[in-house]
Amino acid sequence: MQPWKKFVPFWLRTQCKLGLVVFLLITHLFVLTRIQFTVWPEMMFYPWLASQGYSHYTDIIHPYFPGLIWILQATGSVFGFLPTTIQSLTSLVILLIDVILFIFLRRLYGWSAAYLGLAWFILWQSFFEGNGLWFDLATVPFLLTALYFFQHWREKRRRRFLLCTSISLLFAILIKQSAALVVLPLLISTWLQDRRSVVWFLSPLALGLLGLFGWFSMQGNLLDILYWSIWFPLIDERAVSSFMLLPSFREVILFLPILILTFLGLLKEKKDRWFWGSVLFLTLLPVFPRWSFFHLQPFLAVSTILIARFFIQRPMVACIGFFIAVMITIPFYIQTWGHEPRFFGQDLERLASSVRREIGKKDVFILTGDQLLYPVLGIVPPKPWADWFPWYYEVRGGMIEQRLLEELRSNPPAFVLIDNPQSERAEYRYRPASVKQFIEREYQEVKEIEGRILLRR
Repeated sequence: MQPWKKFVPFWLRTQCKLGLVVFLLITHLFVLTRIQFTVWPEMMFYPWLASQGYSHYTDIIHPYFPGLIWILQATGSVFGFLPTTIQSLTSLVILLIDVILFIFLRRLYGWSAAYLGLAWFILWQSFFEGNGLWFDLATVPFLLTALYFFQHWREKRRRRFLLCTSISLLFAILIKQSAALVVLPLLISTWLQDRRSVVWFLSPLALGLLGLFGWFSMQGNLLDILYWSIWFPLIDERAVSSFMLLPSFREVILFLPILILTFLGLLKEKKDRWFWGSVLFLTLLPVFPRWSFFHLQPFLAVSTILIARFFIQRPMVACIGFFIAVMITIPFYIQTWGHEPRFFGQDLERLASSVRREIGKKDVFILTGDQLLYPVLGIVPPKPWADWFPWYYEVRGGMIEQRLLEELRSNPPAFVLIDNPQSERAEYRYRPASVKQFIEREYQEVKEIEGRILLRR
């Protein structure tokens, strides 16, 4: 025992330790509420459409399992489909990640590693576009919980821990299918250590997925969910050349410190190197071929576990690492401090007010990237709805494009909102050719509104 501990009561030491954790959590929450929050349109629009009676994979075209959308639909029905609802839920998810990560690190490597790991994660979490709810971020609490319970099982061989691991993984998979990749190293480790426990590990996963597909089968959407959530993201989506998005040189440089430290931490992990290496690789794999920082949230959380231990072993490296992290991340926090929510700011409110004055109680078809106008105006779009990306409209012989065109012909909206052809927005905005031709033939310009053009039939 260190000499100073003789003079400090145990309860006081514990209170100080917990107080530091609370301070870090409050600091993280304070930062999240002050920097710019990203209201990803899908997080508000998909649940709102579902609440209006639109069916997943037939009326709402998206490539994700519906778990997160169901949660957002339930919370939106109670608290309203508002940015504040999504922001509150996002902050709750992030704080839950903080707590789970701290408990995990505390159990594996002790208090010091837990403090360092949590501080490291807080520095980078928002920097990697983490202050906005997305499918990858929502999987992190369940992935960390699964790894935590699996570590318990490896040490104590109690099957209830394995069941908790499997259930946690199931929830992660129901939010985003890429979480299923983490099943592989856990399954191999289970097989190597206790083959009889494999059934306990796989049973909840199998039953949960069978229940999901069974429910959609009863709704008559089984083939649709199988195509859009499995075949499409694995095969058809990647076949569209414009889908690929590689990181820029700047993004690679910004990500490099975490990648290097993760690799060094992995080299120090002798006993479970293959296990942690596999988990890290499989959480990084879904970031490609369409790179974005917010897809890195699962990798960031898992890599923090190895980096925290490496920092304890190499204090000088920890000092250098934190210095570099502060130099990289602080400019981001300064630039985004006090900014209004992204995708749902005053511009959208002015646009909605202007459009409402022009169309009255009539309907409008929105071909811009402003799909959040629909819930603000209280108008539903034609079915099916898919984001304006070519990979949704060019697969399966243009089936979605043909269905949309038939709907427009059968029930033509009174107004159409498009981007101004002279604006930069119009240059990169994808529009299905047949839909564009239909609008040019059937509609005429009324006036320009906030950089968009309102057309009337």
